[in-house]
Amino acid sequence: MIFRLRSAVLIPMALICLVSCSKNKHDLLSKKWKIKELPCGTPSVQWSVAIDSAMQAESSVSLNYNFHPNGTVEMTMGSKIHRNGTWSLDDSGNKLSLHISGKETEEWTITDLTSKALSVTGKDGTQTIFIPK
Repeated sequence: MIFRLRSAVLIPMALICLVSCSKNKHDLLSKKWKIKELPCGTPSVQWSVAIDSAMQAESSVSLNYNFHPNGTVEMTMGSKIHRNGTWSLDDSGNKLSLHISGKETEEWTITDLTSKALSVTGKDGTQTIFIPK
């Protein structure tokens, strides 16, 4: 009986600690991400052909998104900043809005976000997978 009472108290407390100690999506997203799988040939990623050509020409070139905690973002190719902008999450933390200079605002649905992977889906169904840089 005492064991059941302890379990009834300790298990919920442990779950509350795990949930409150885990990082929220804003914190998980706030870092530099490298595209692992680049979608090509889709209308929403018109610049992908140019990037693909650059990557073929120089295998060390990679496309990265550096999401800063203050809501700014930098797109870099290799070590050069390609574009700047801002980012935001909706209240649920499932929709990512990117406002990149020179591009239309993009809305991505976050399908997976951990400290080791970010997977997003665009409005056209294109899935992009990122890994930390």
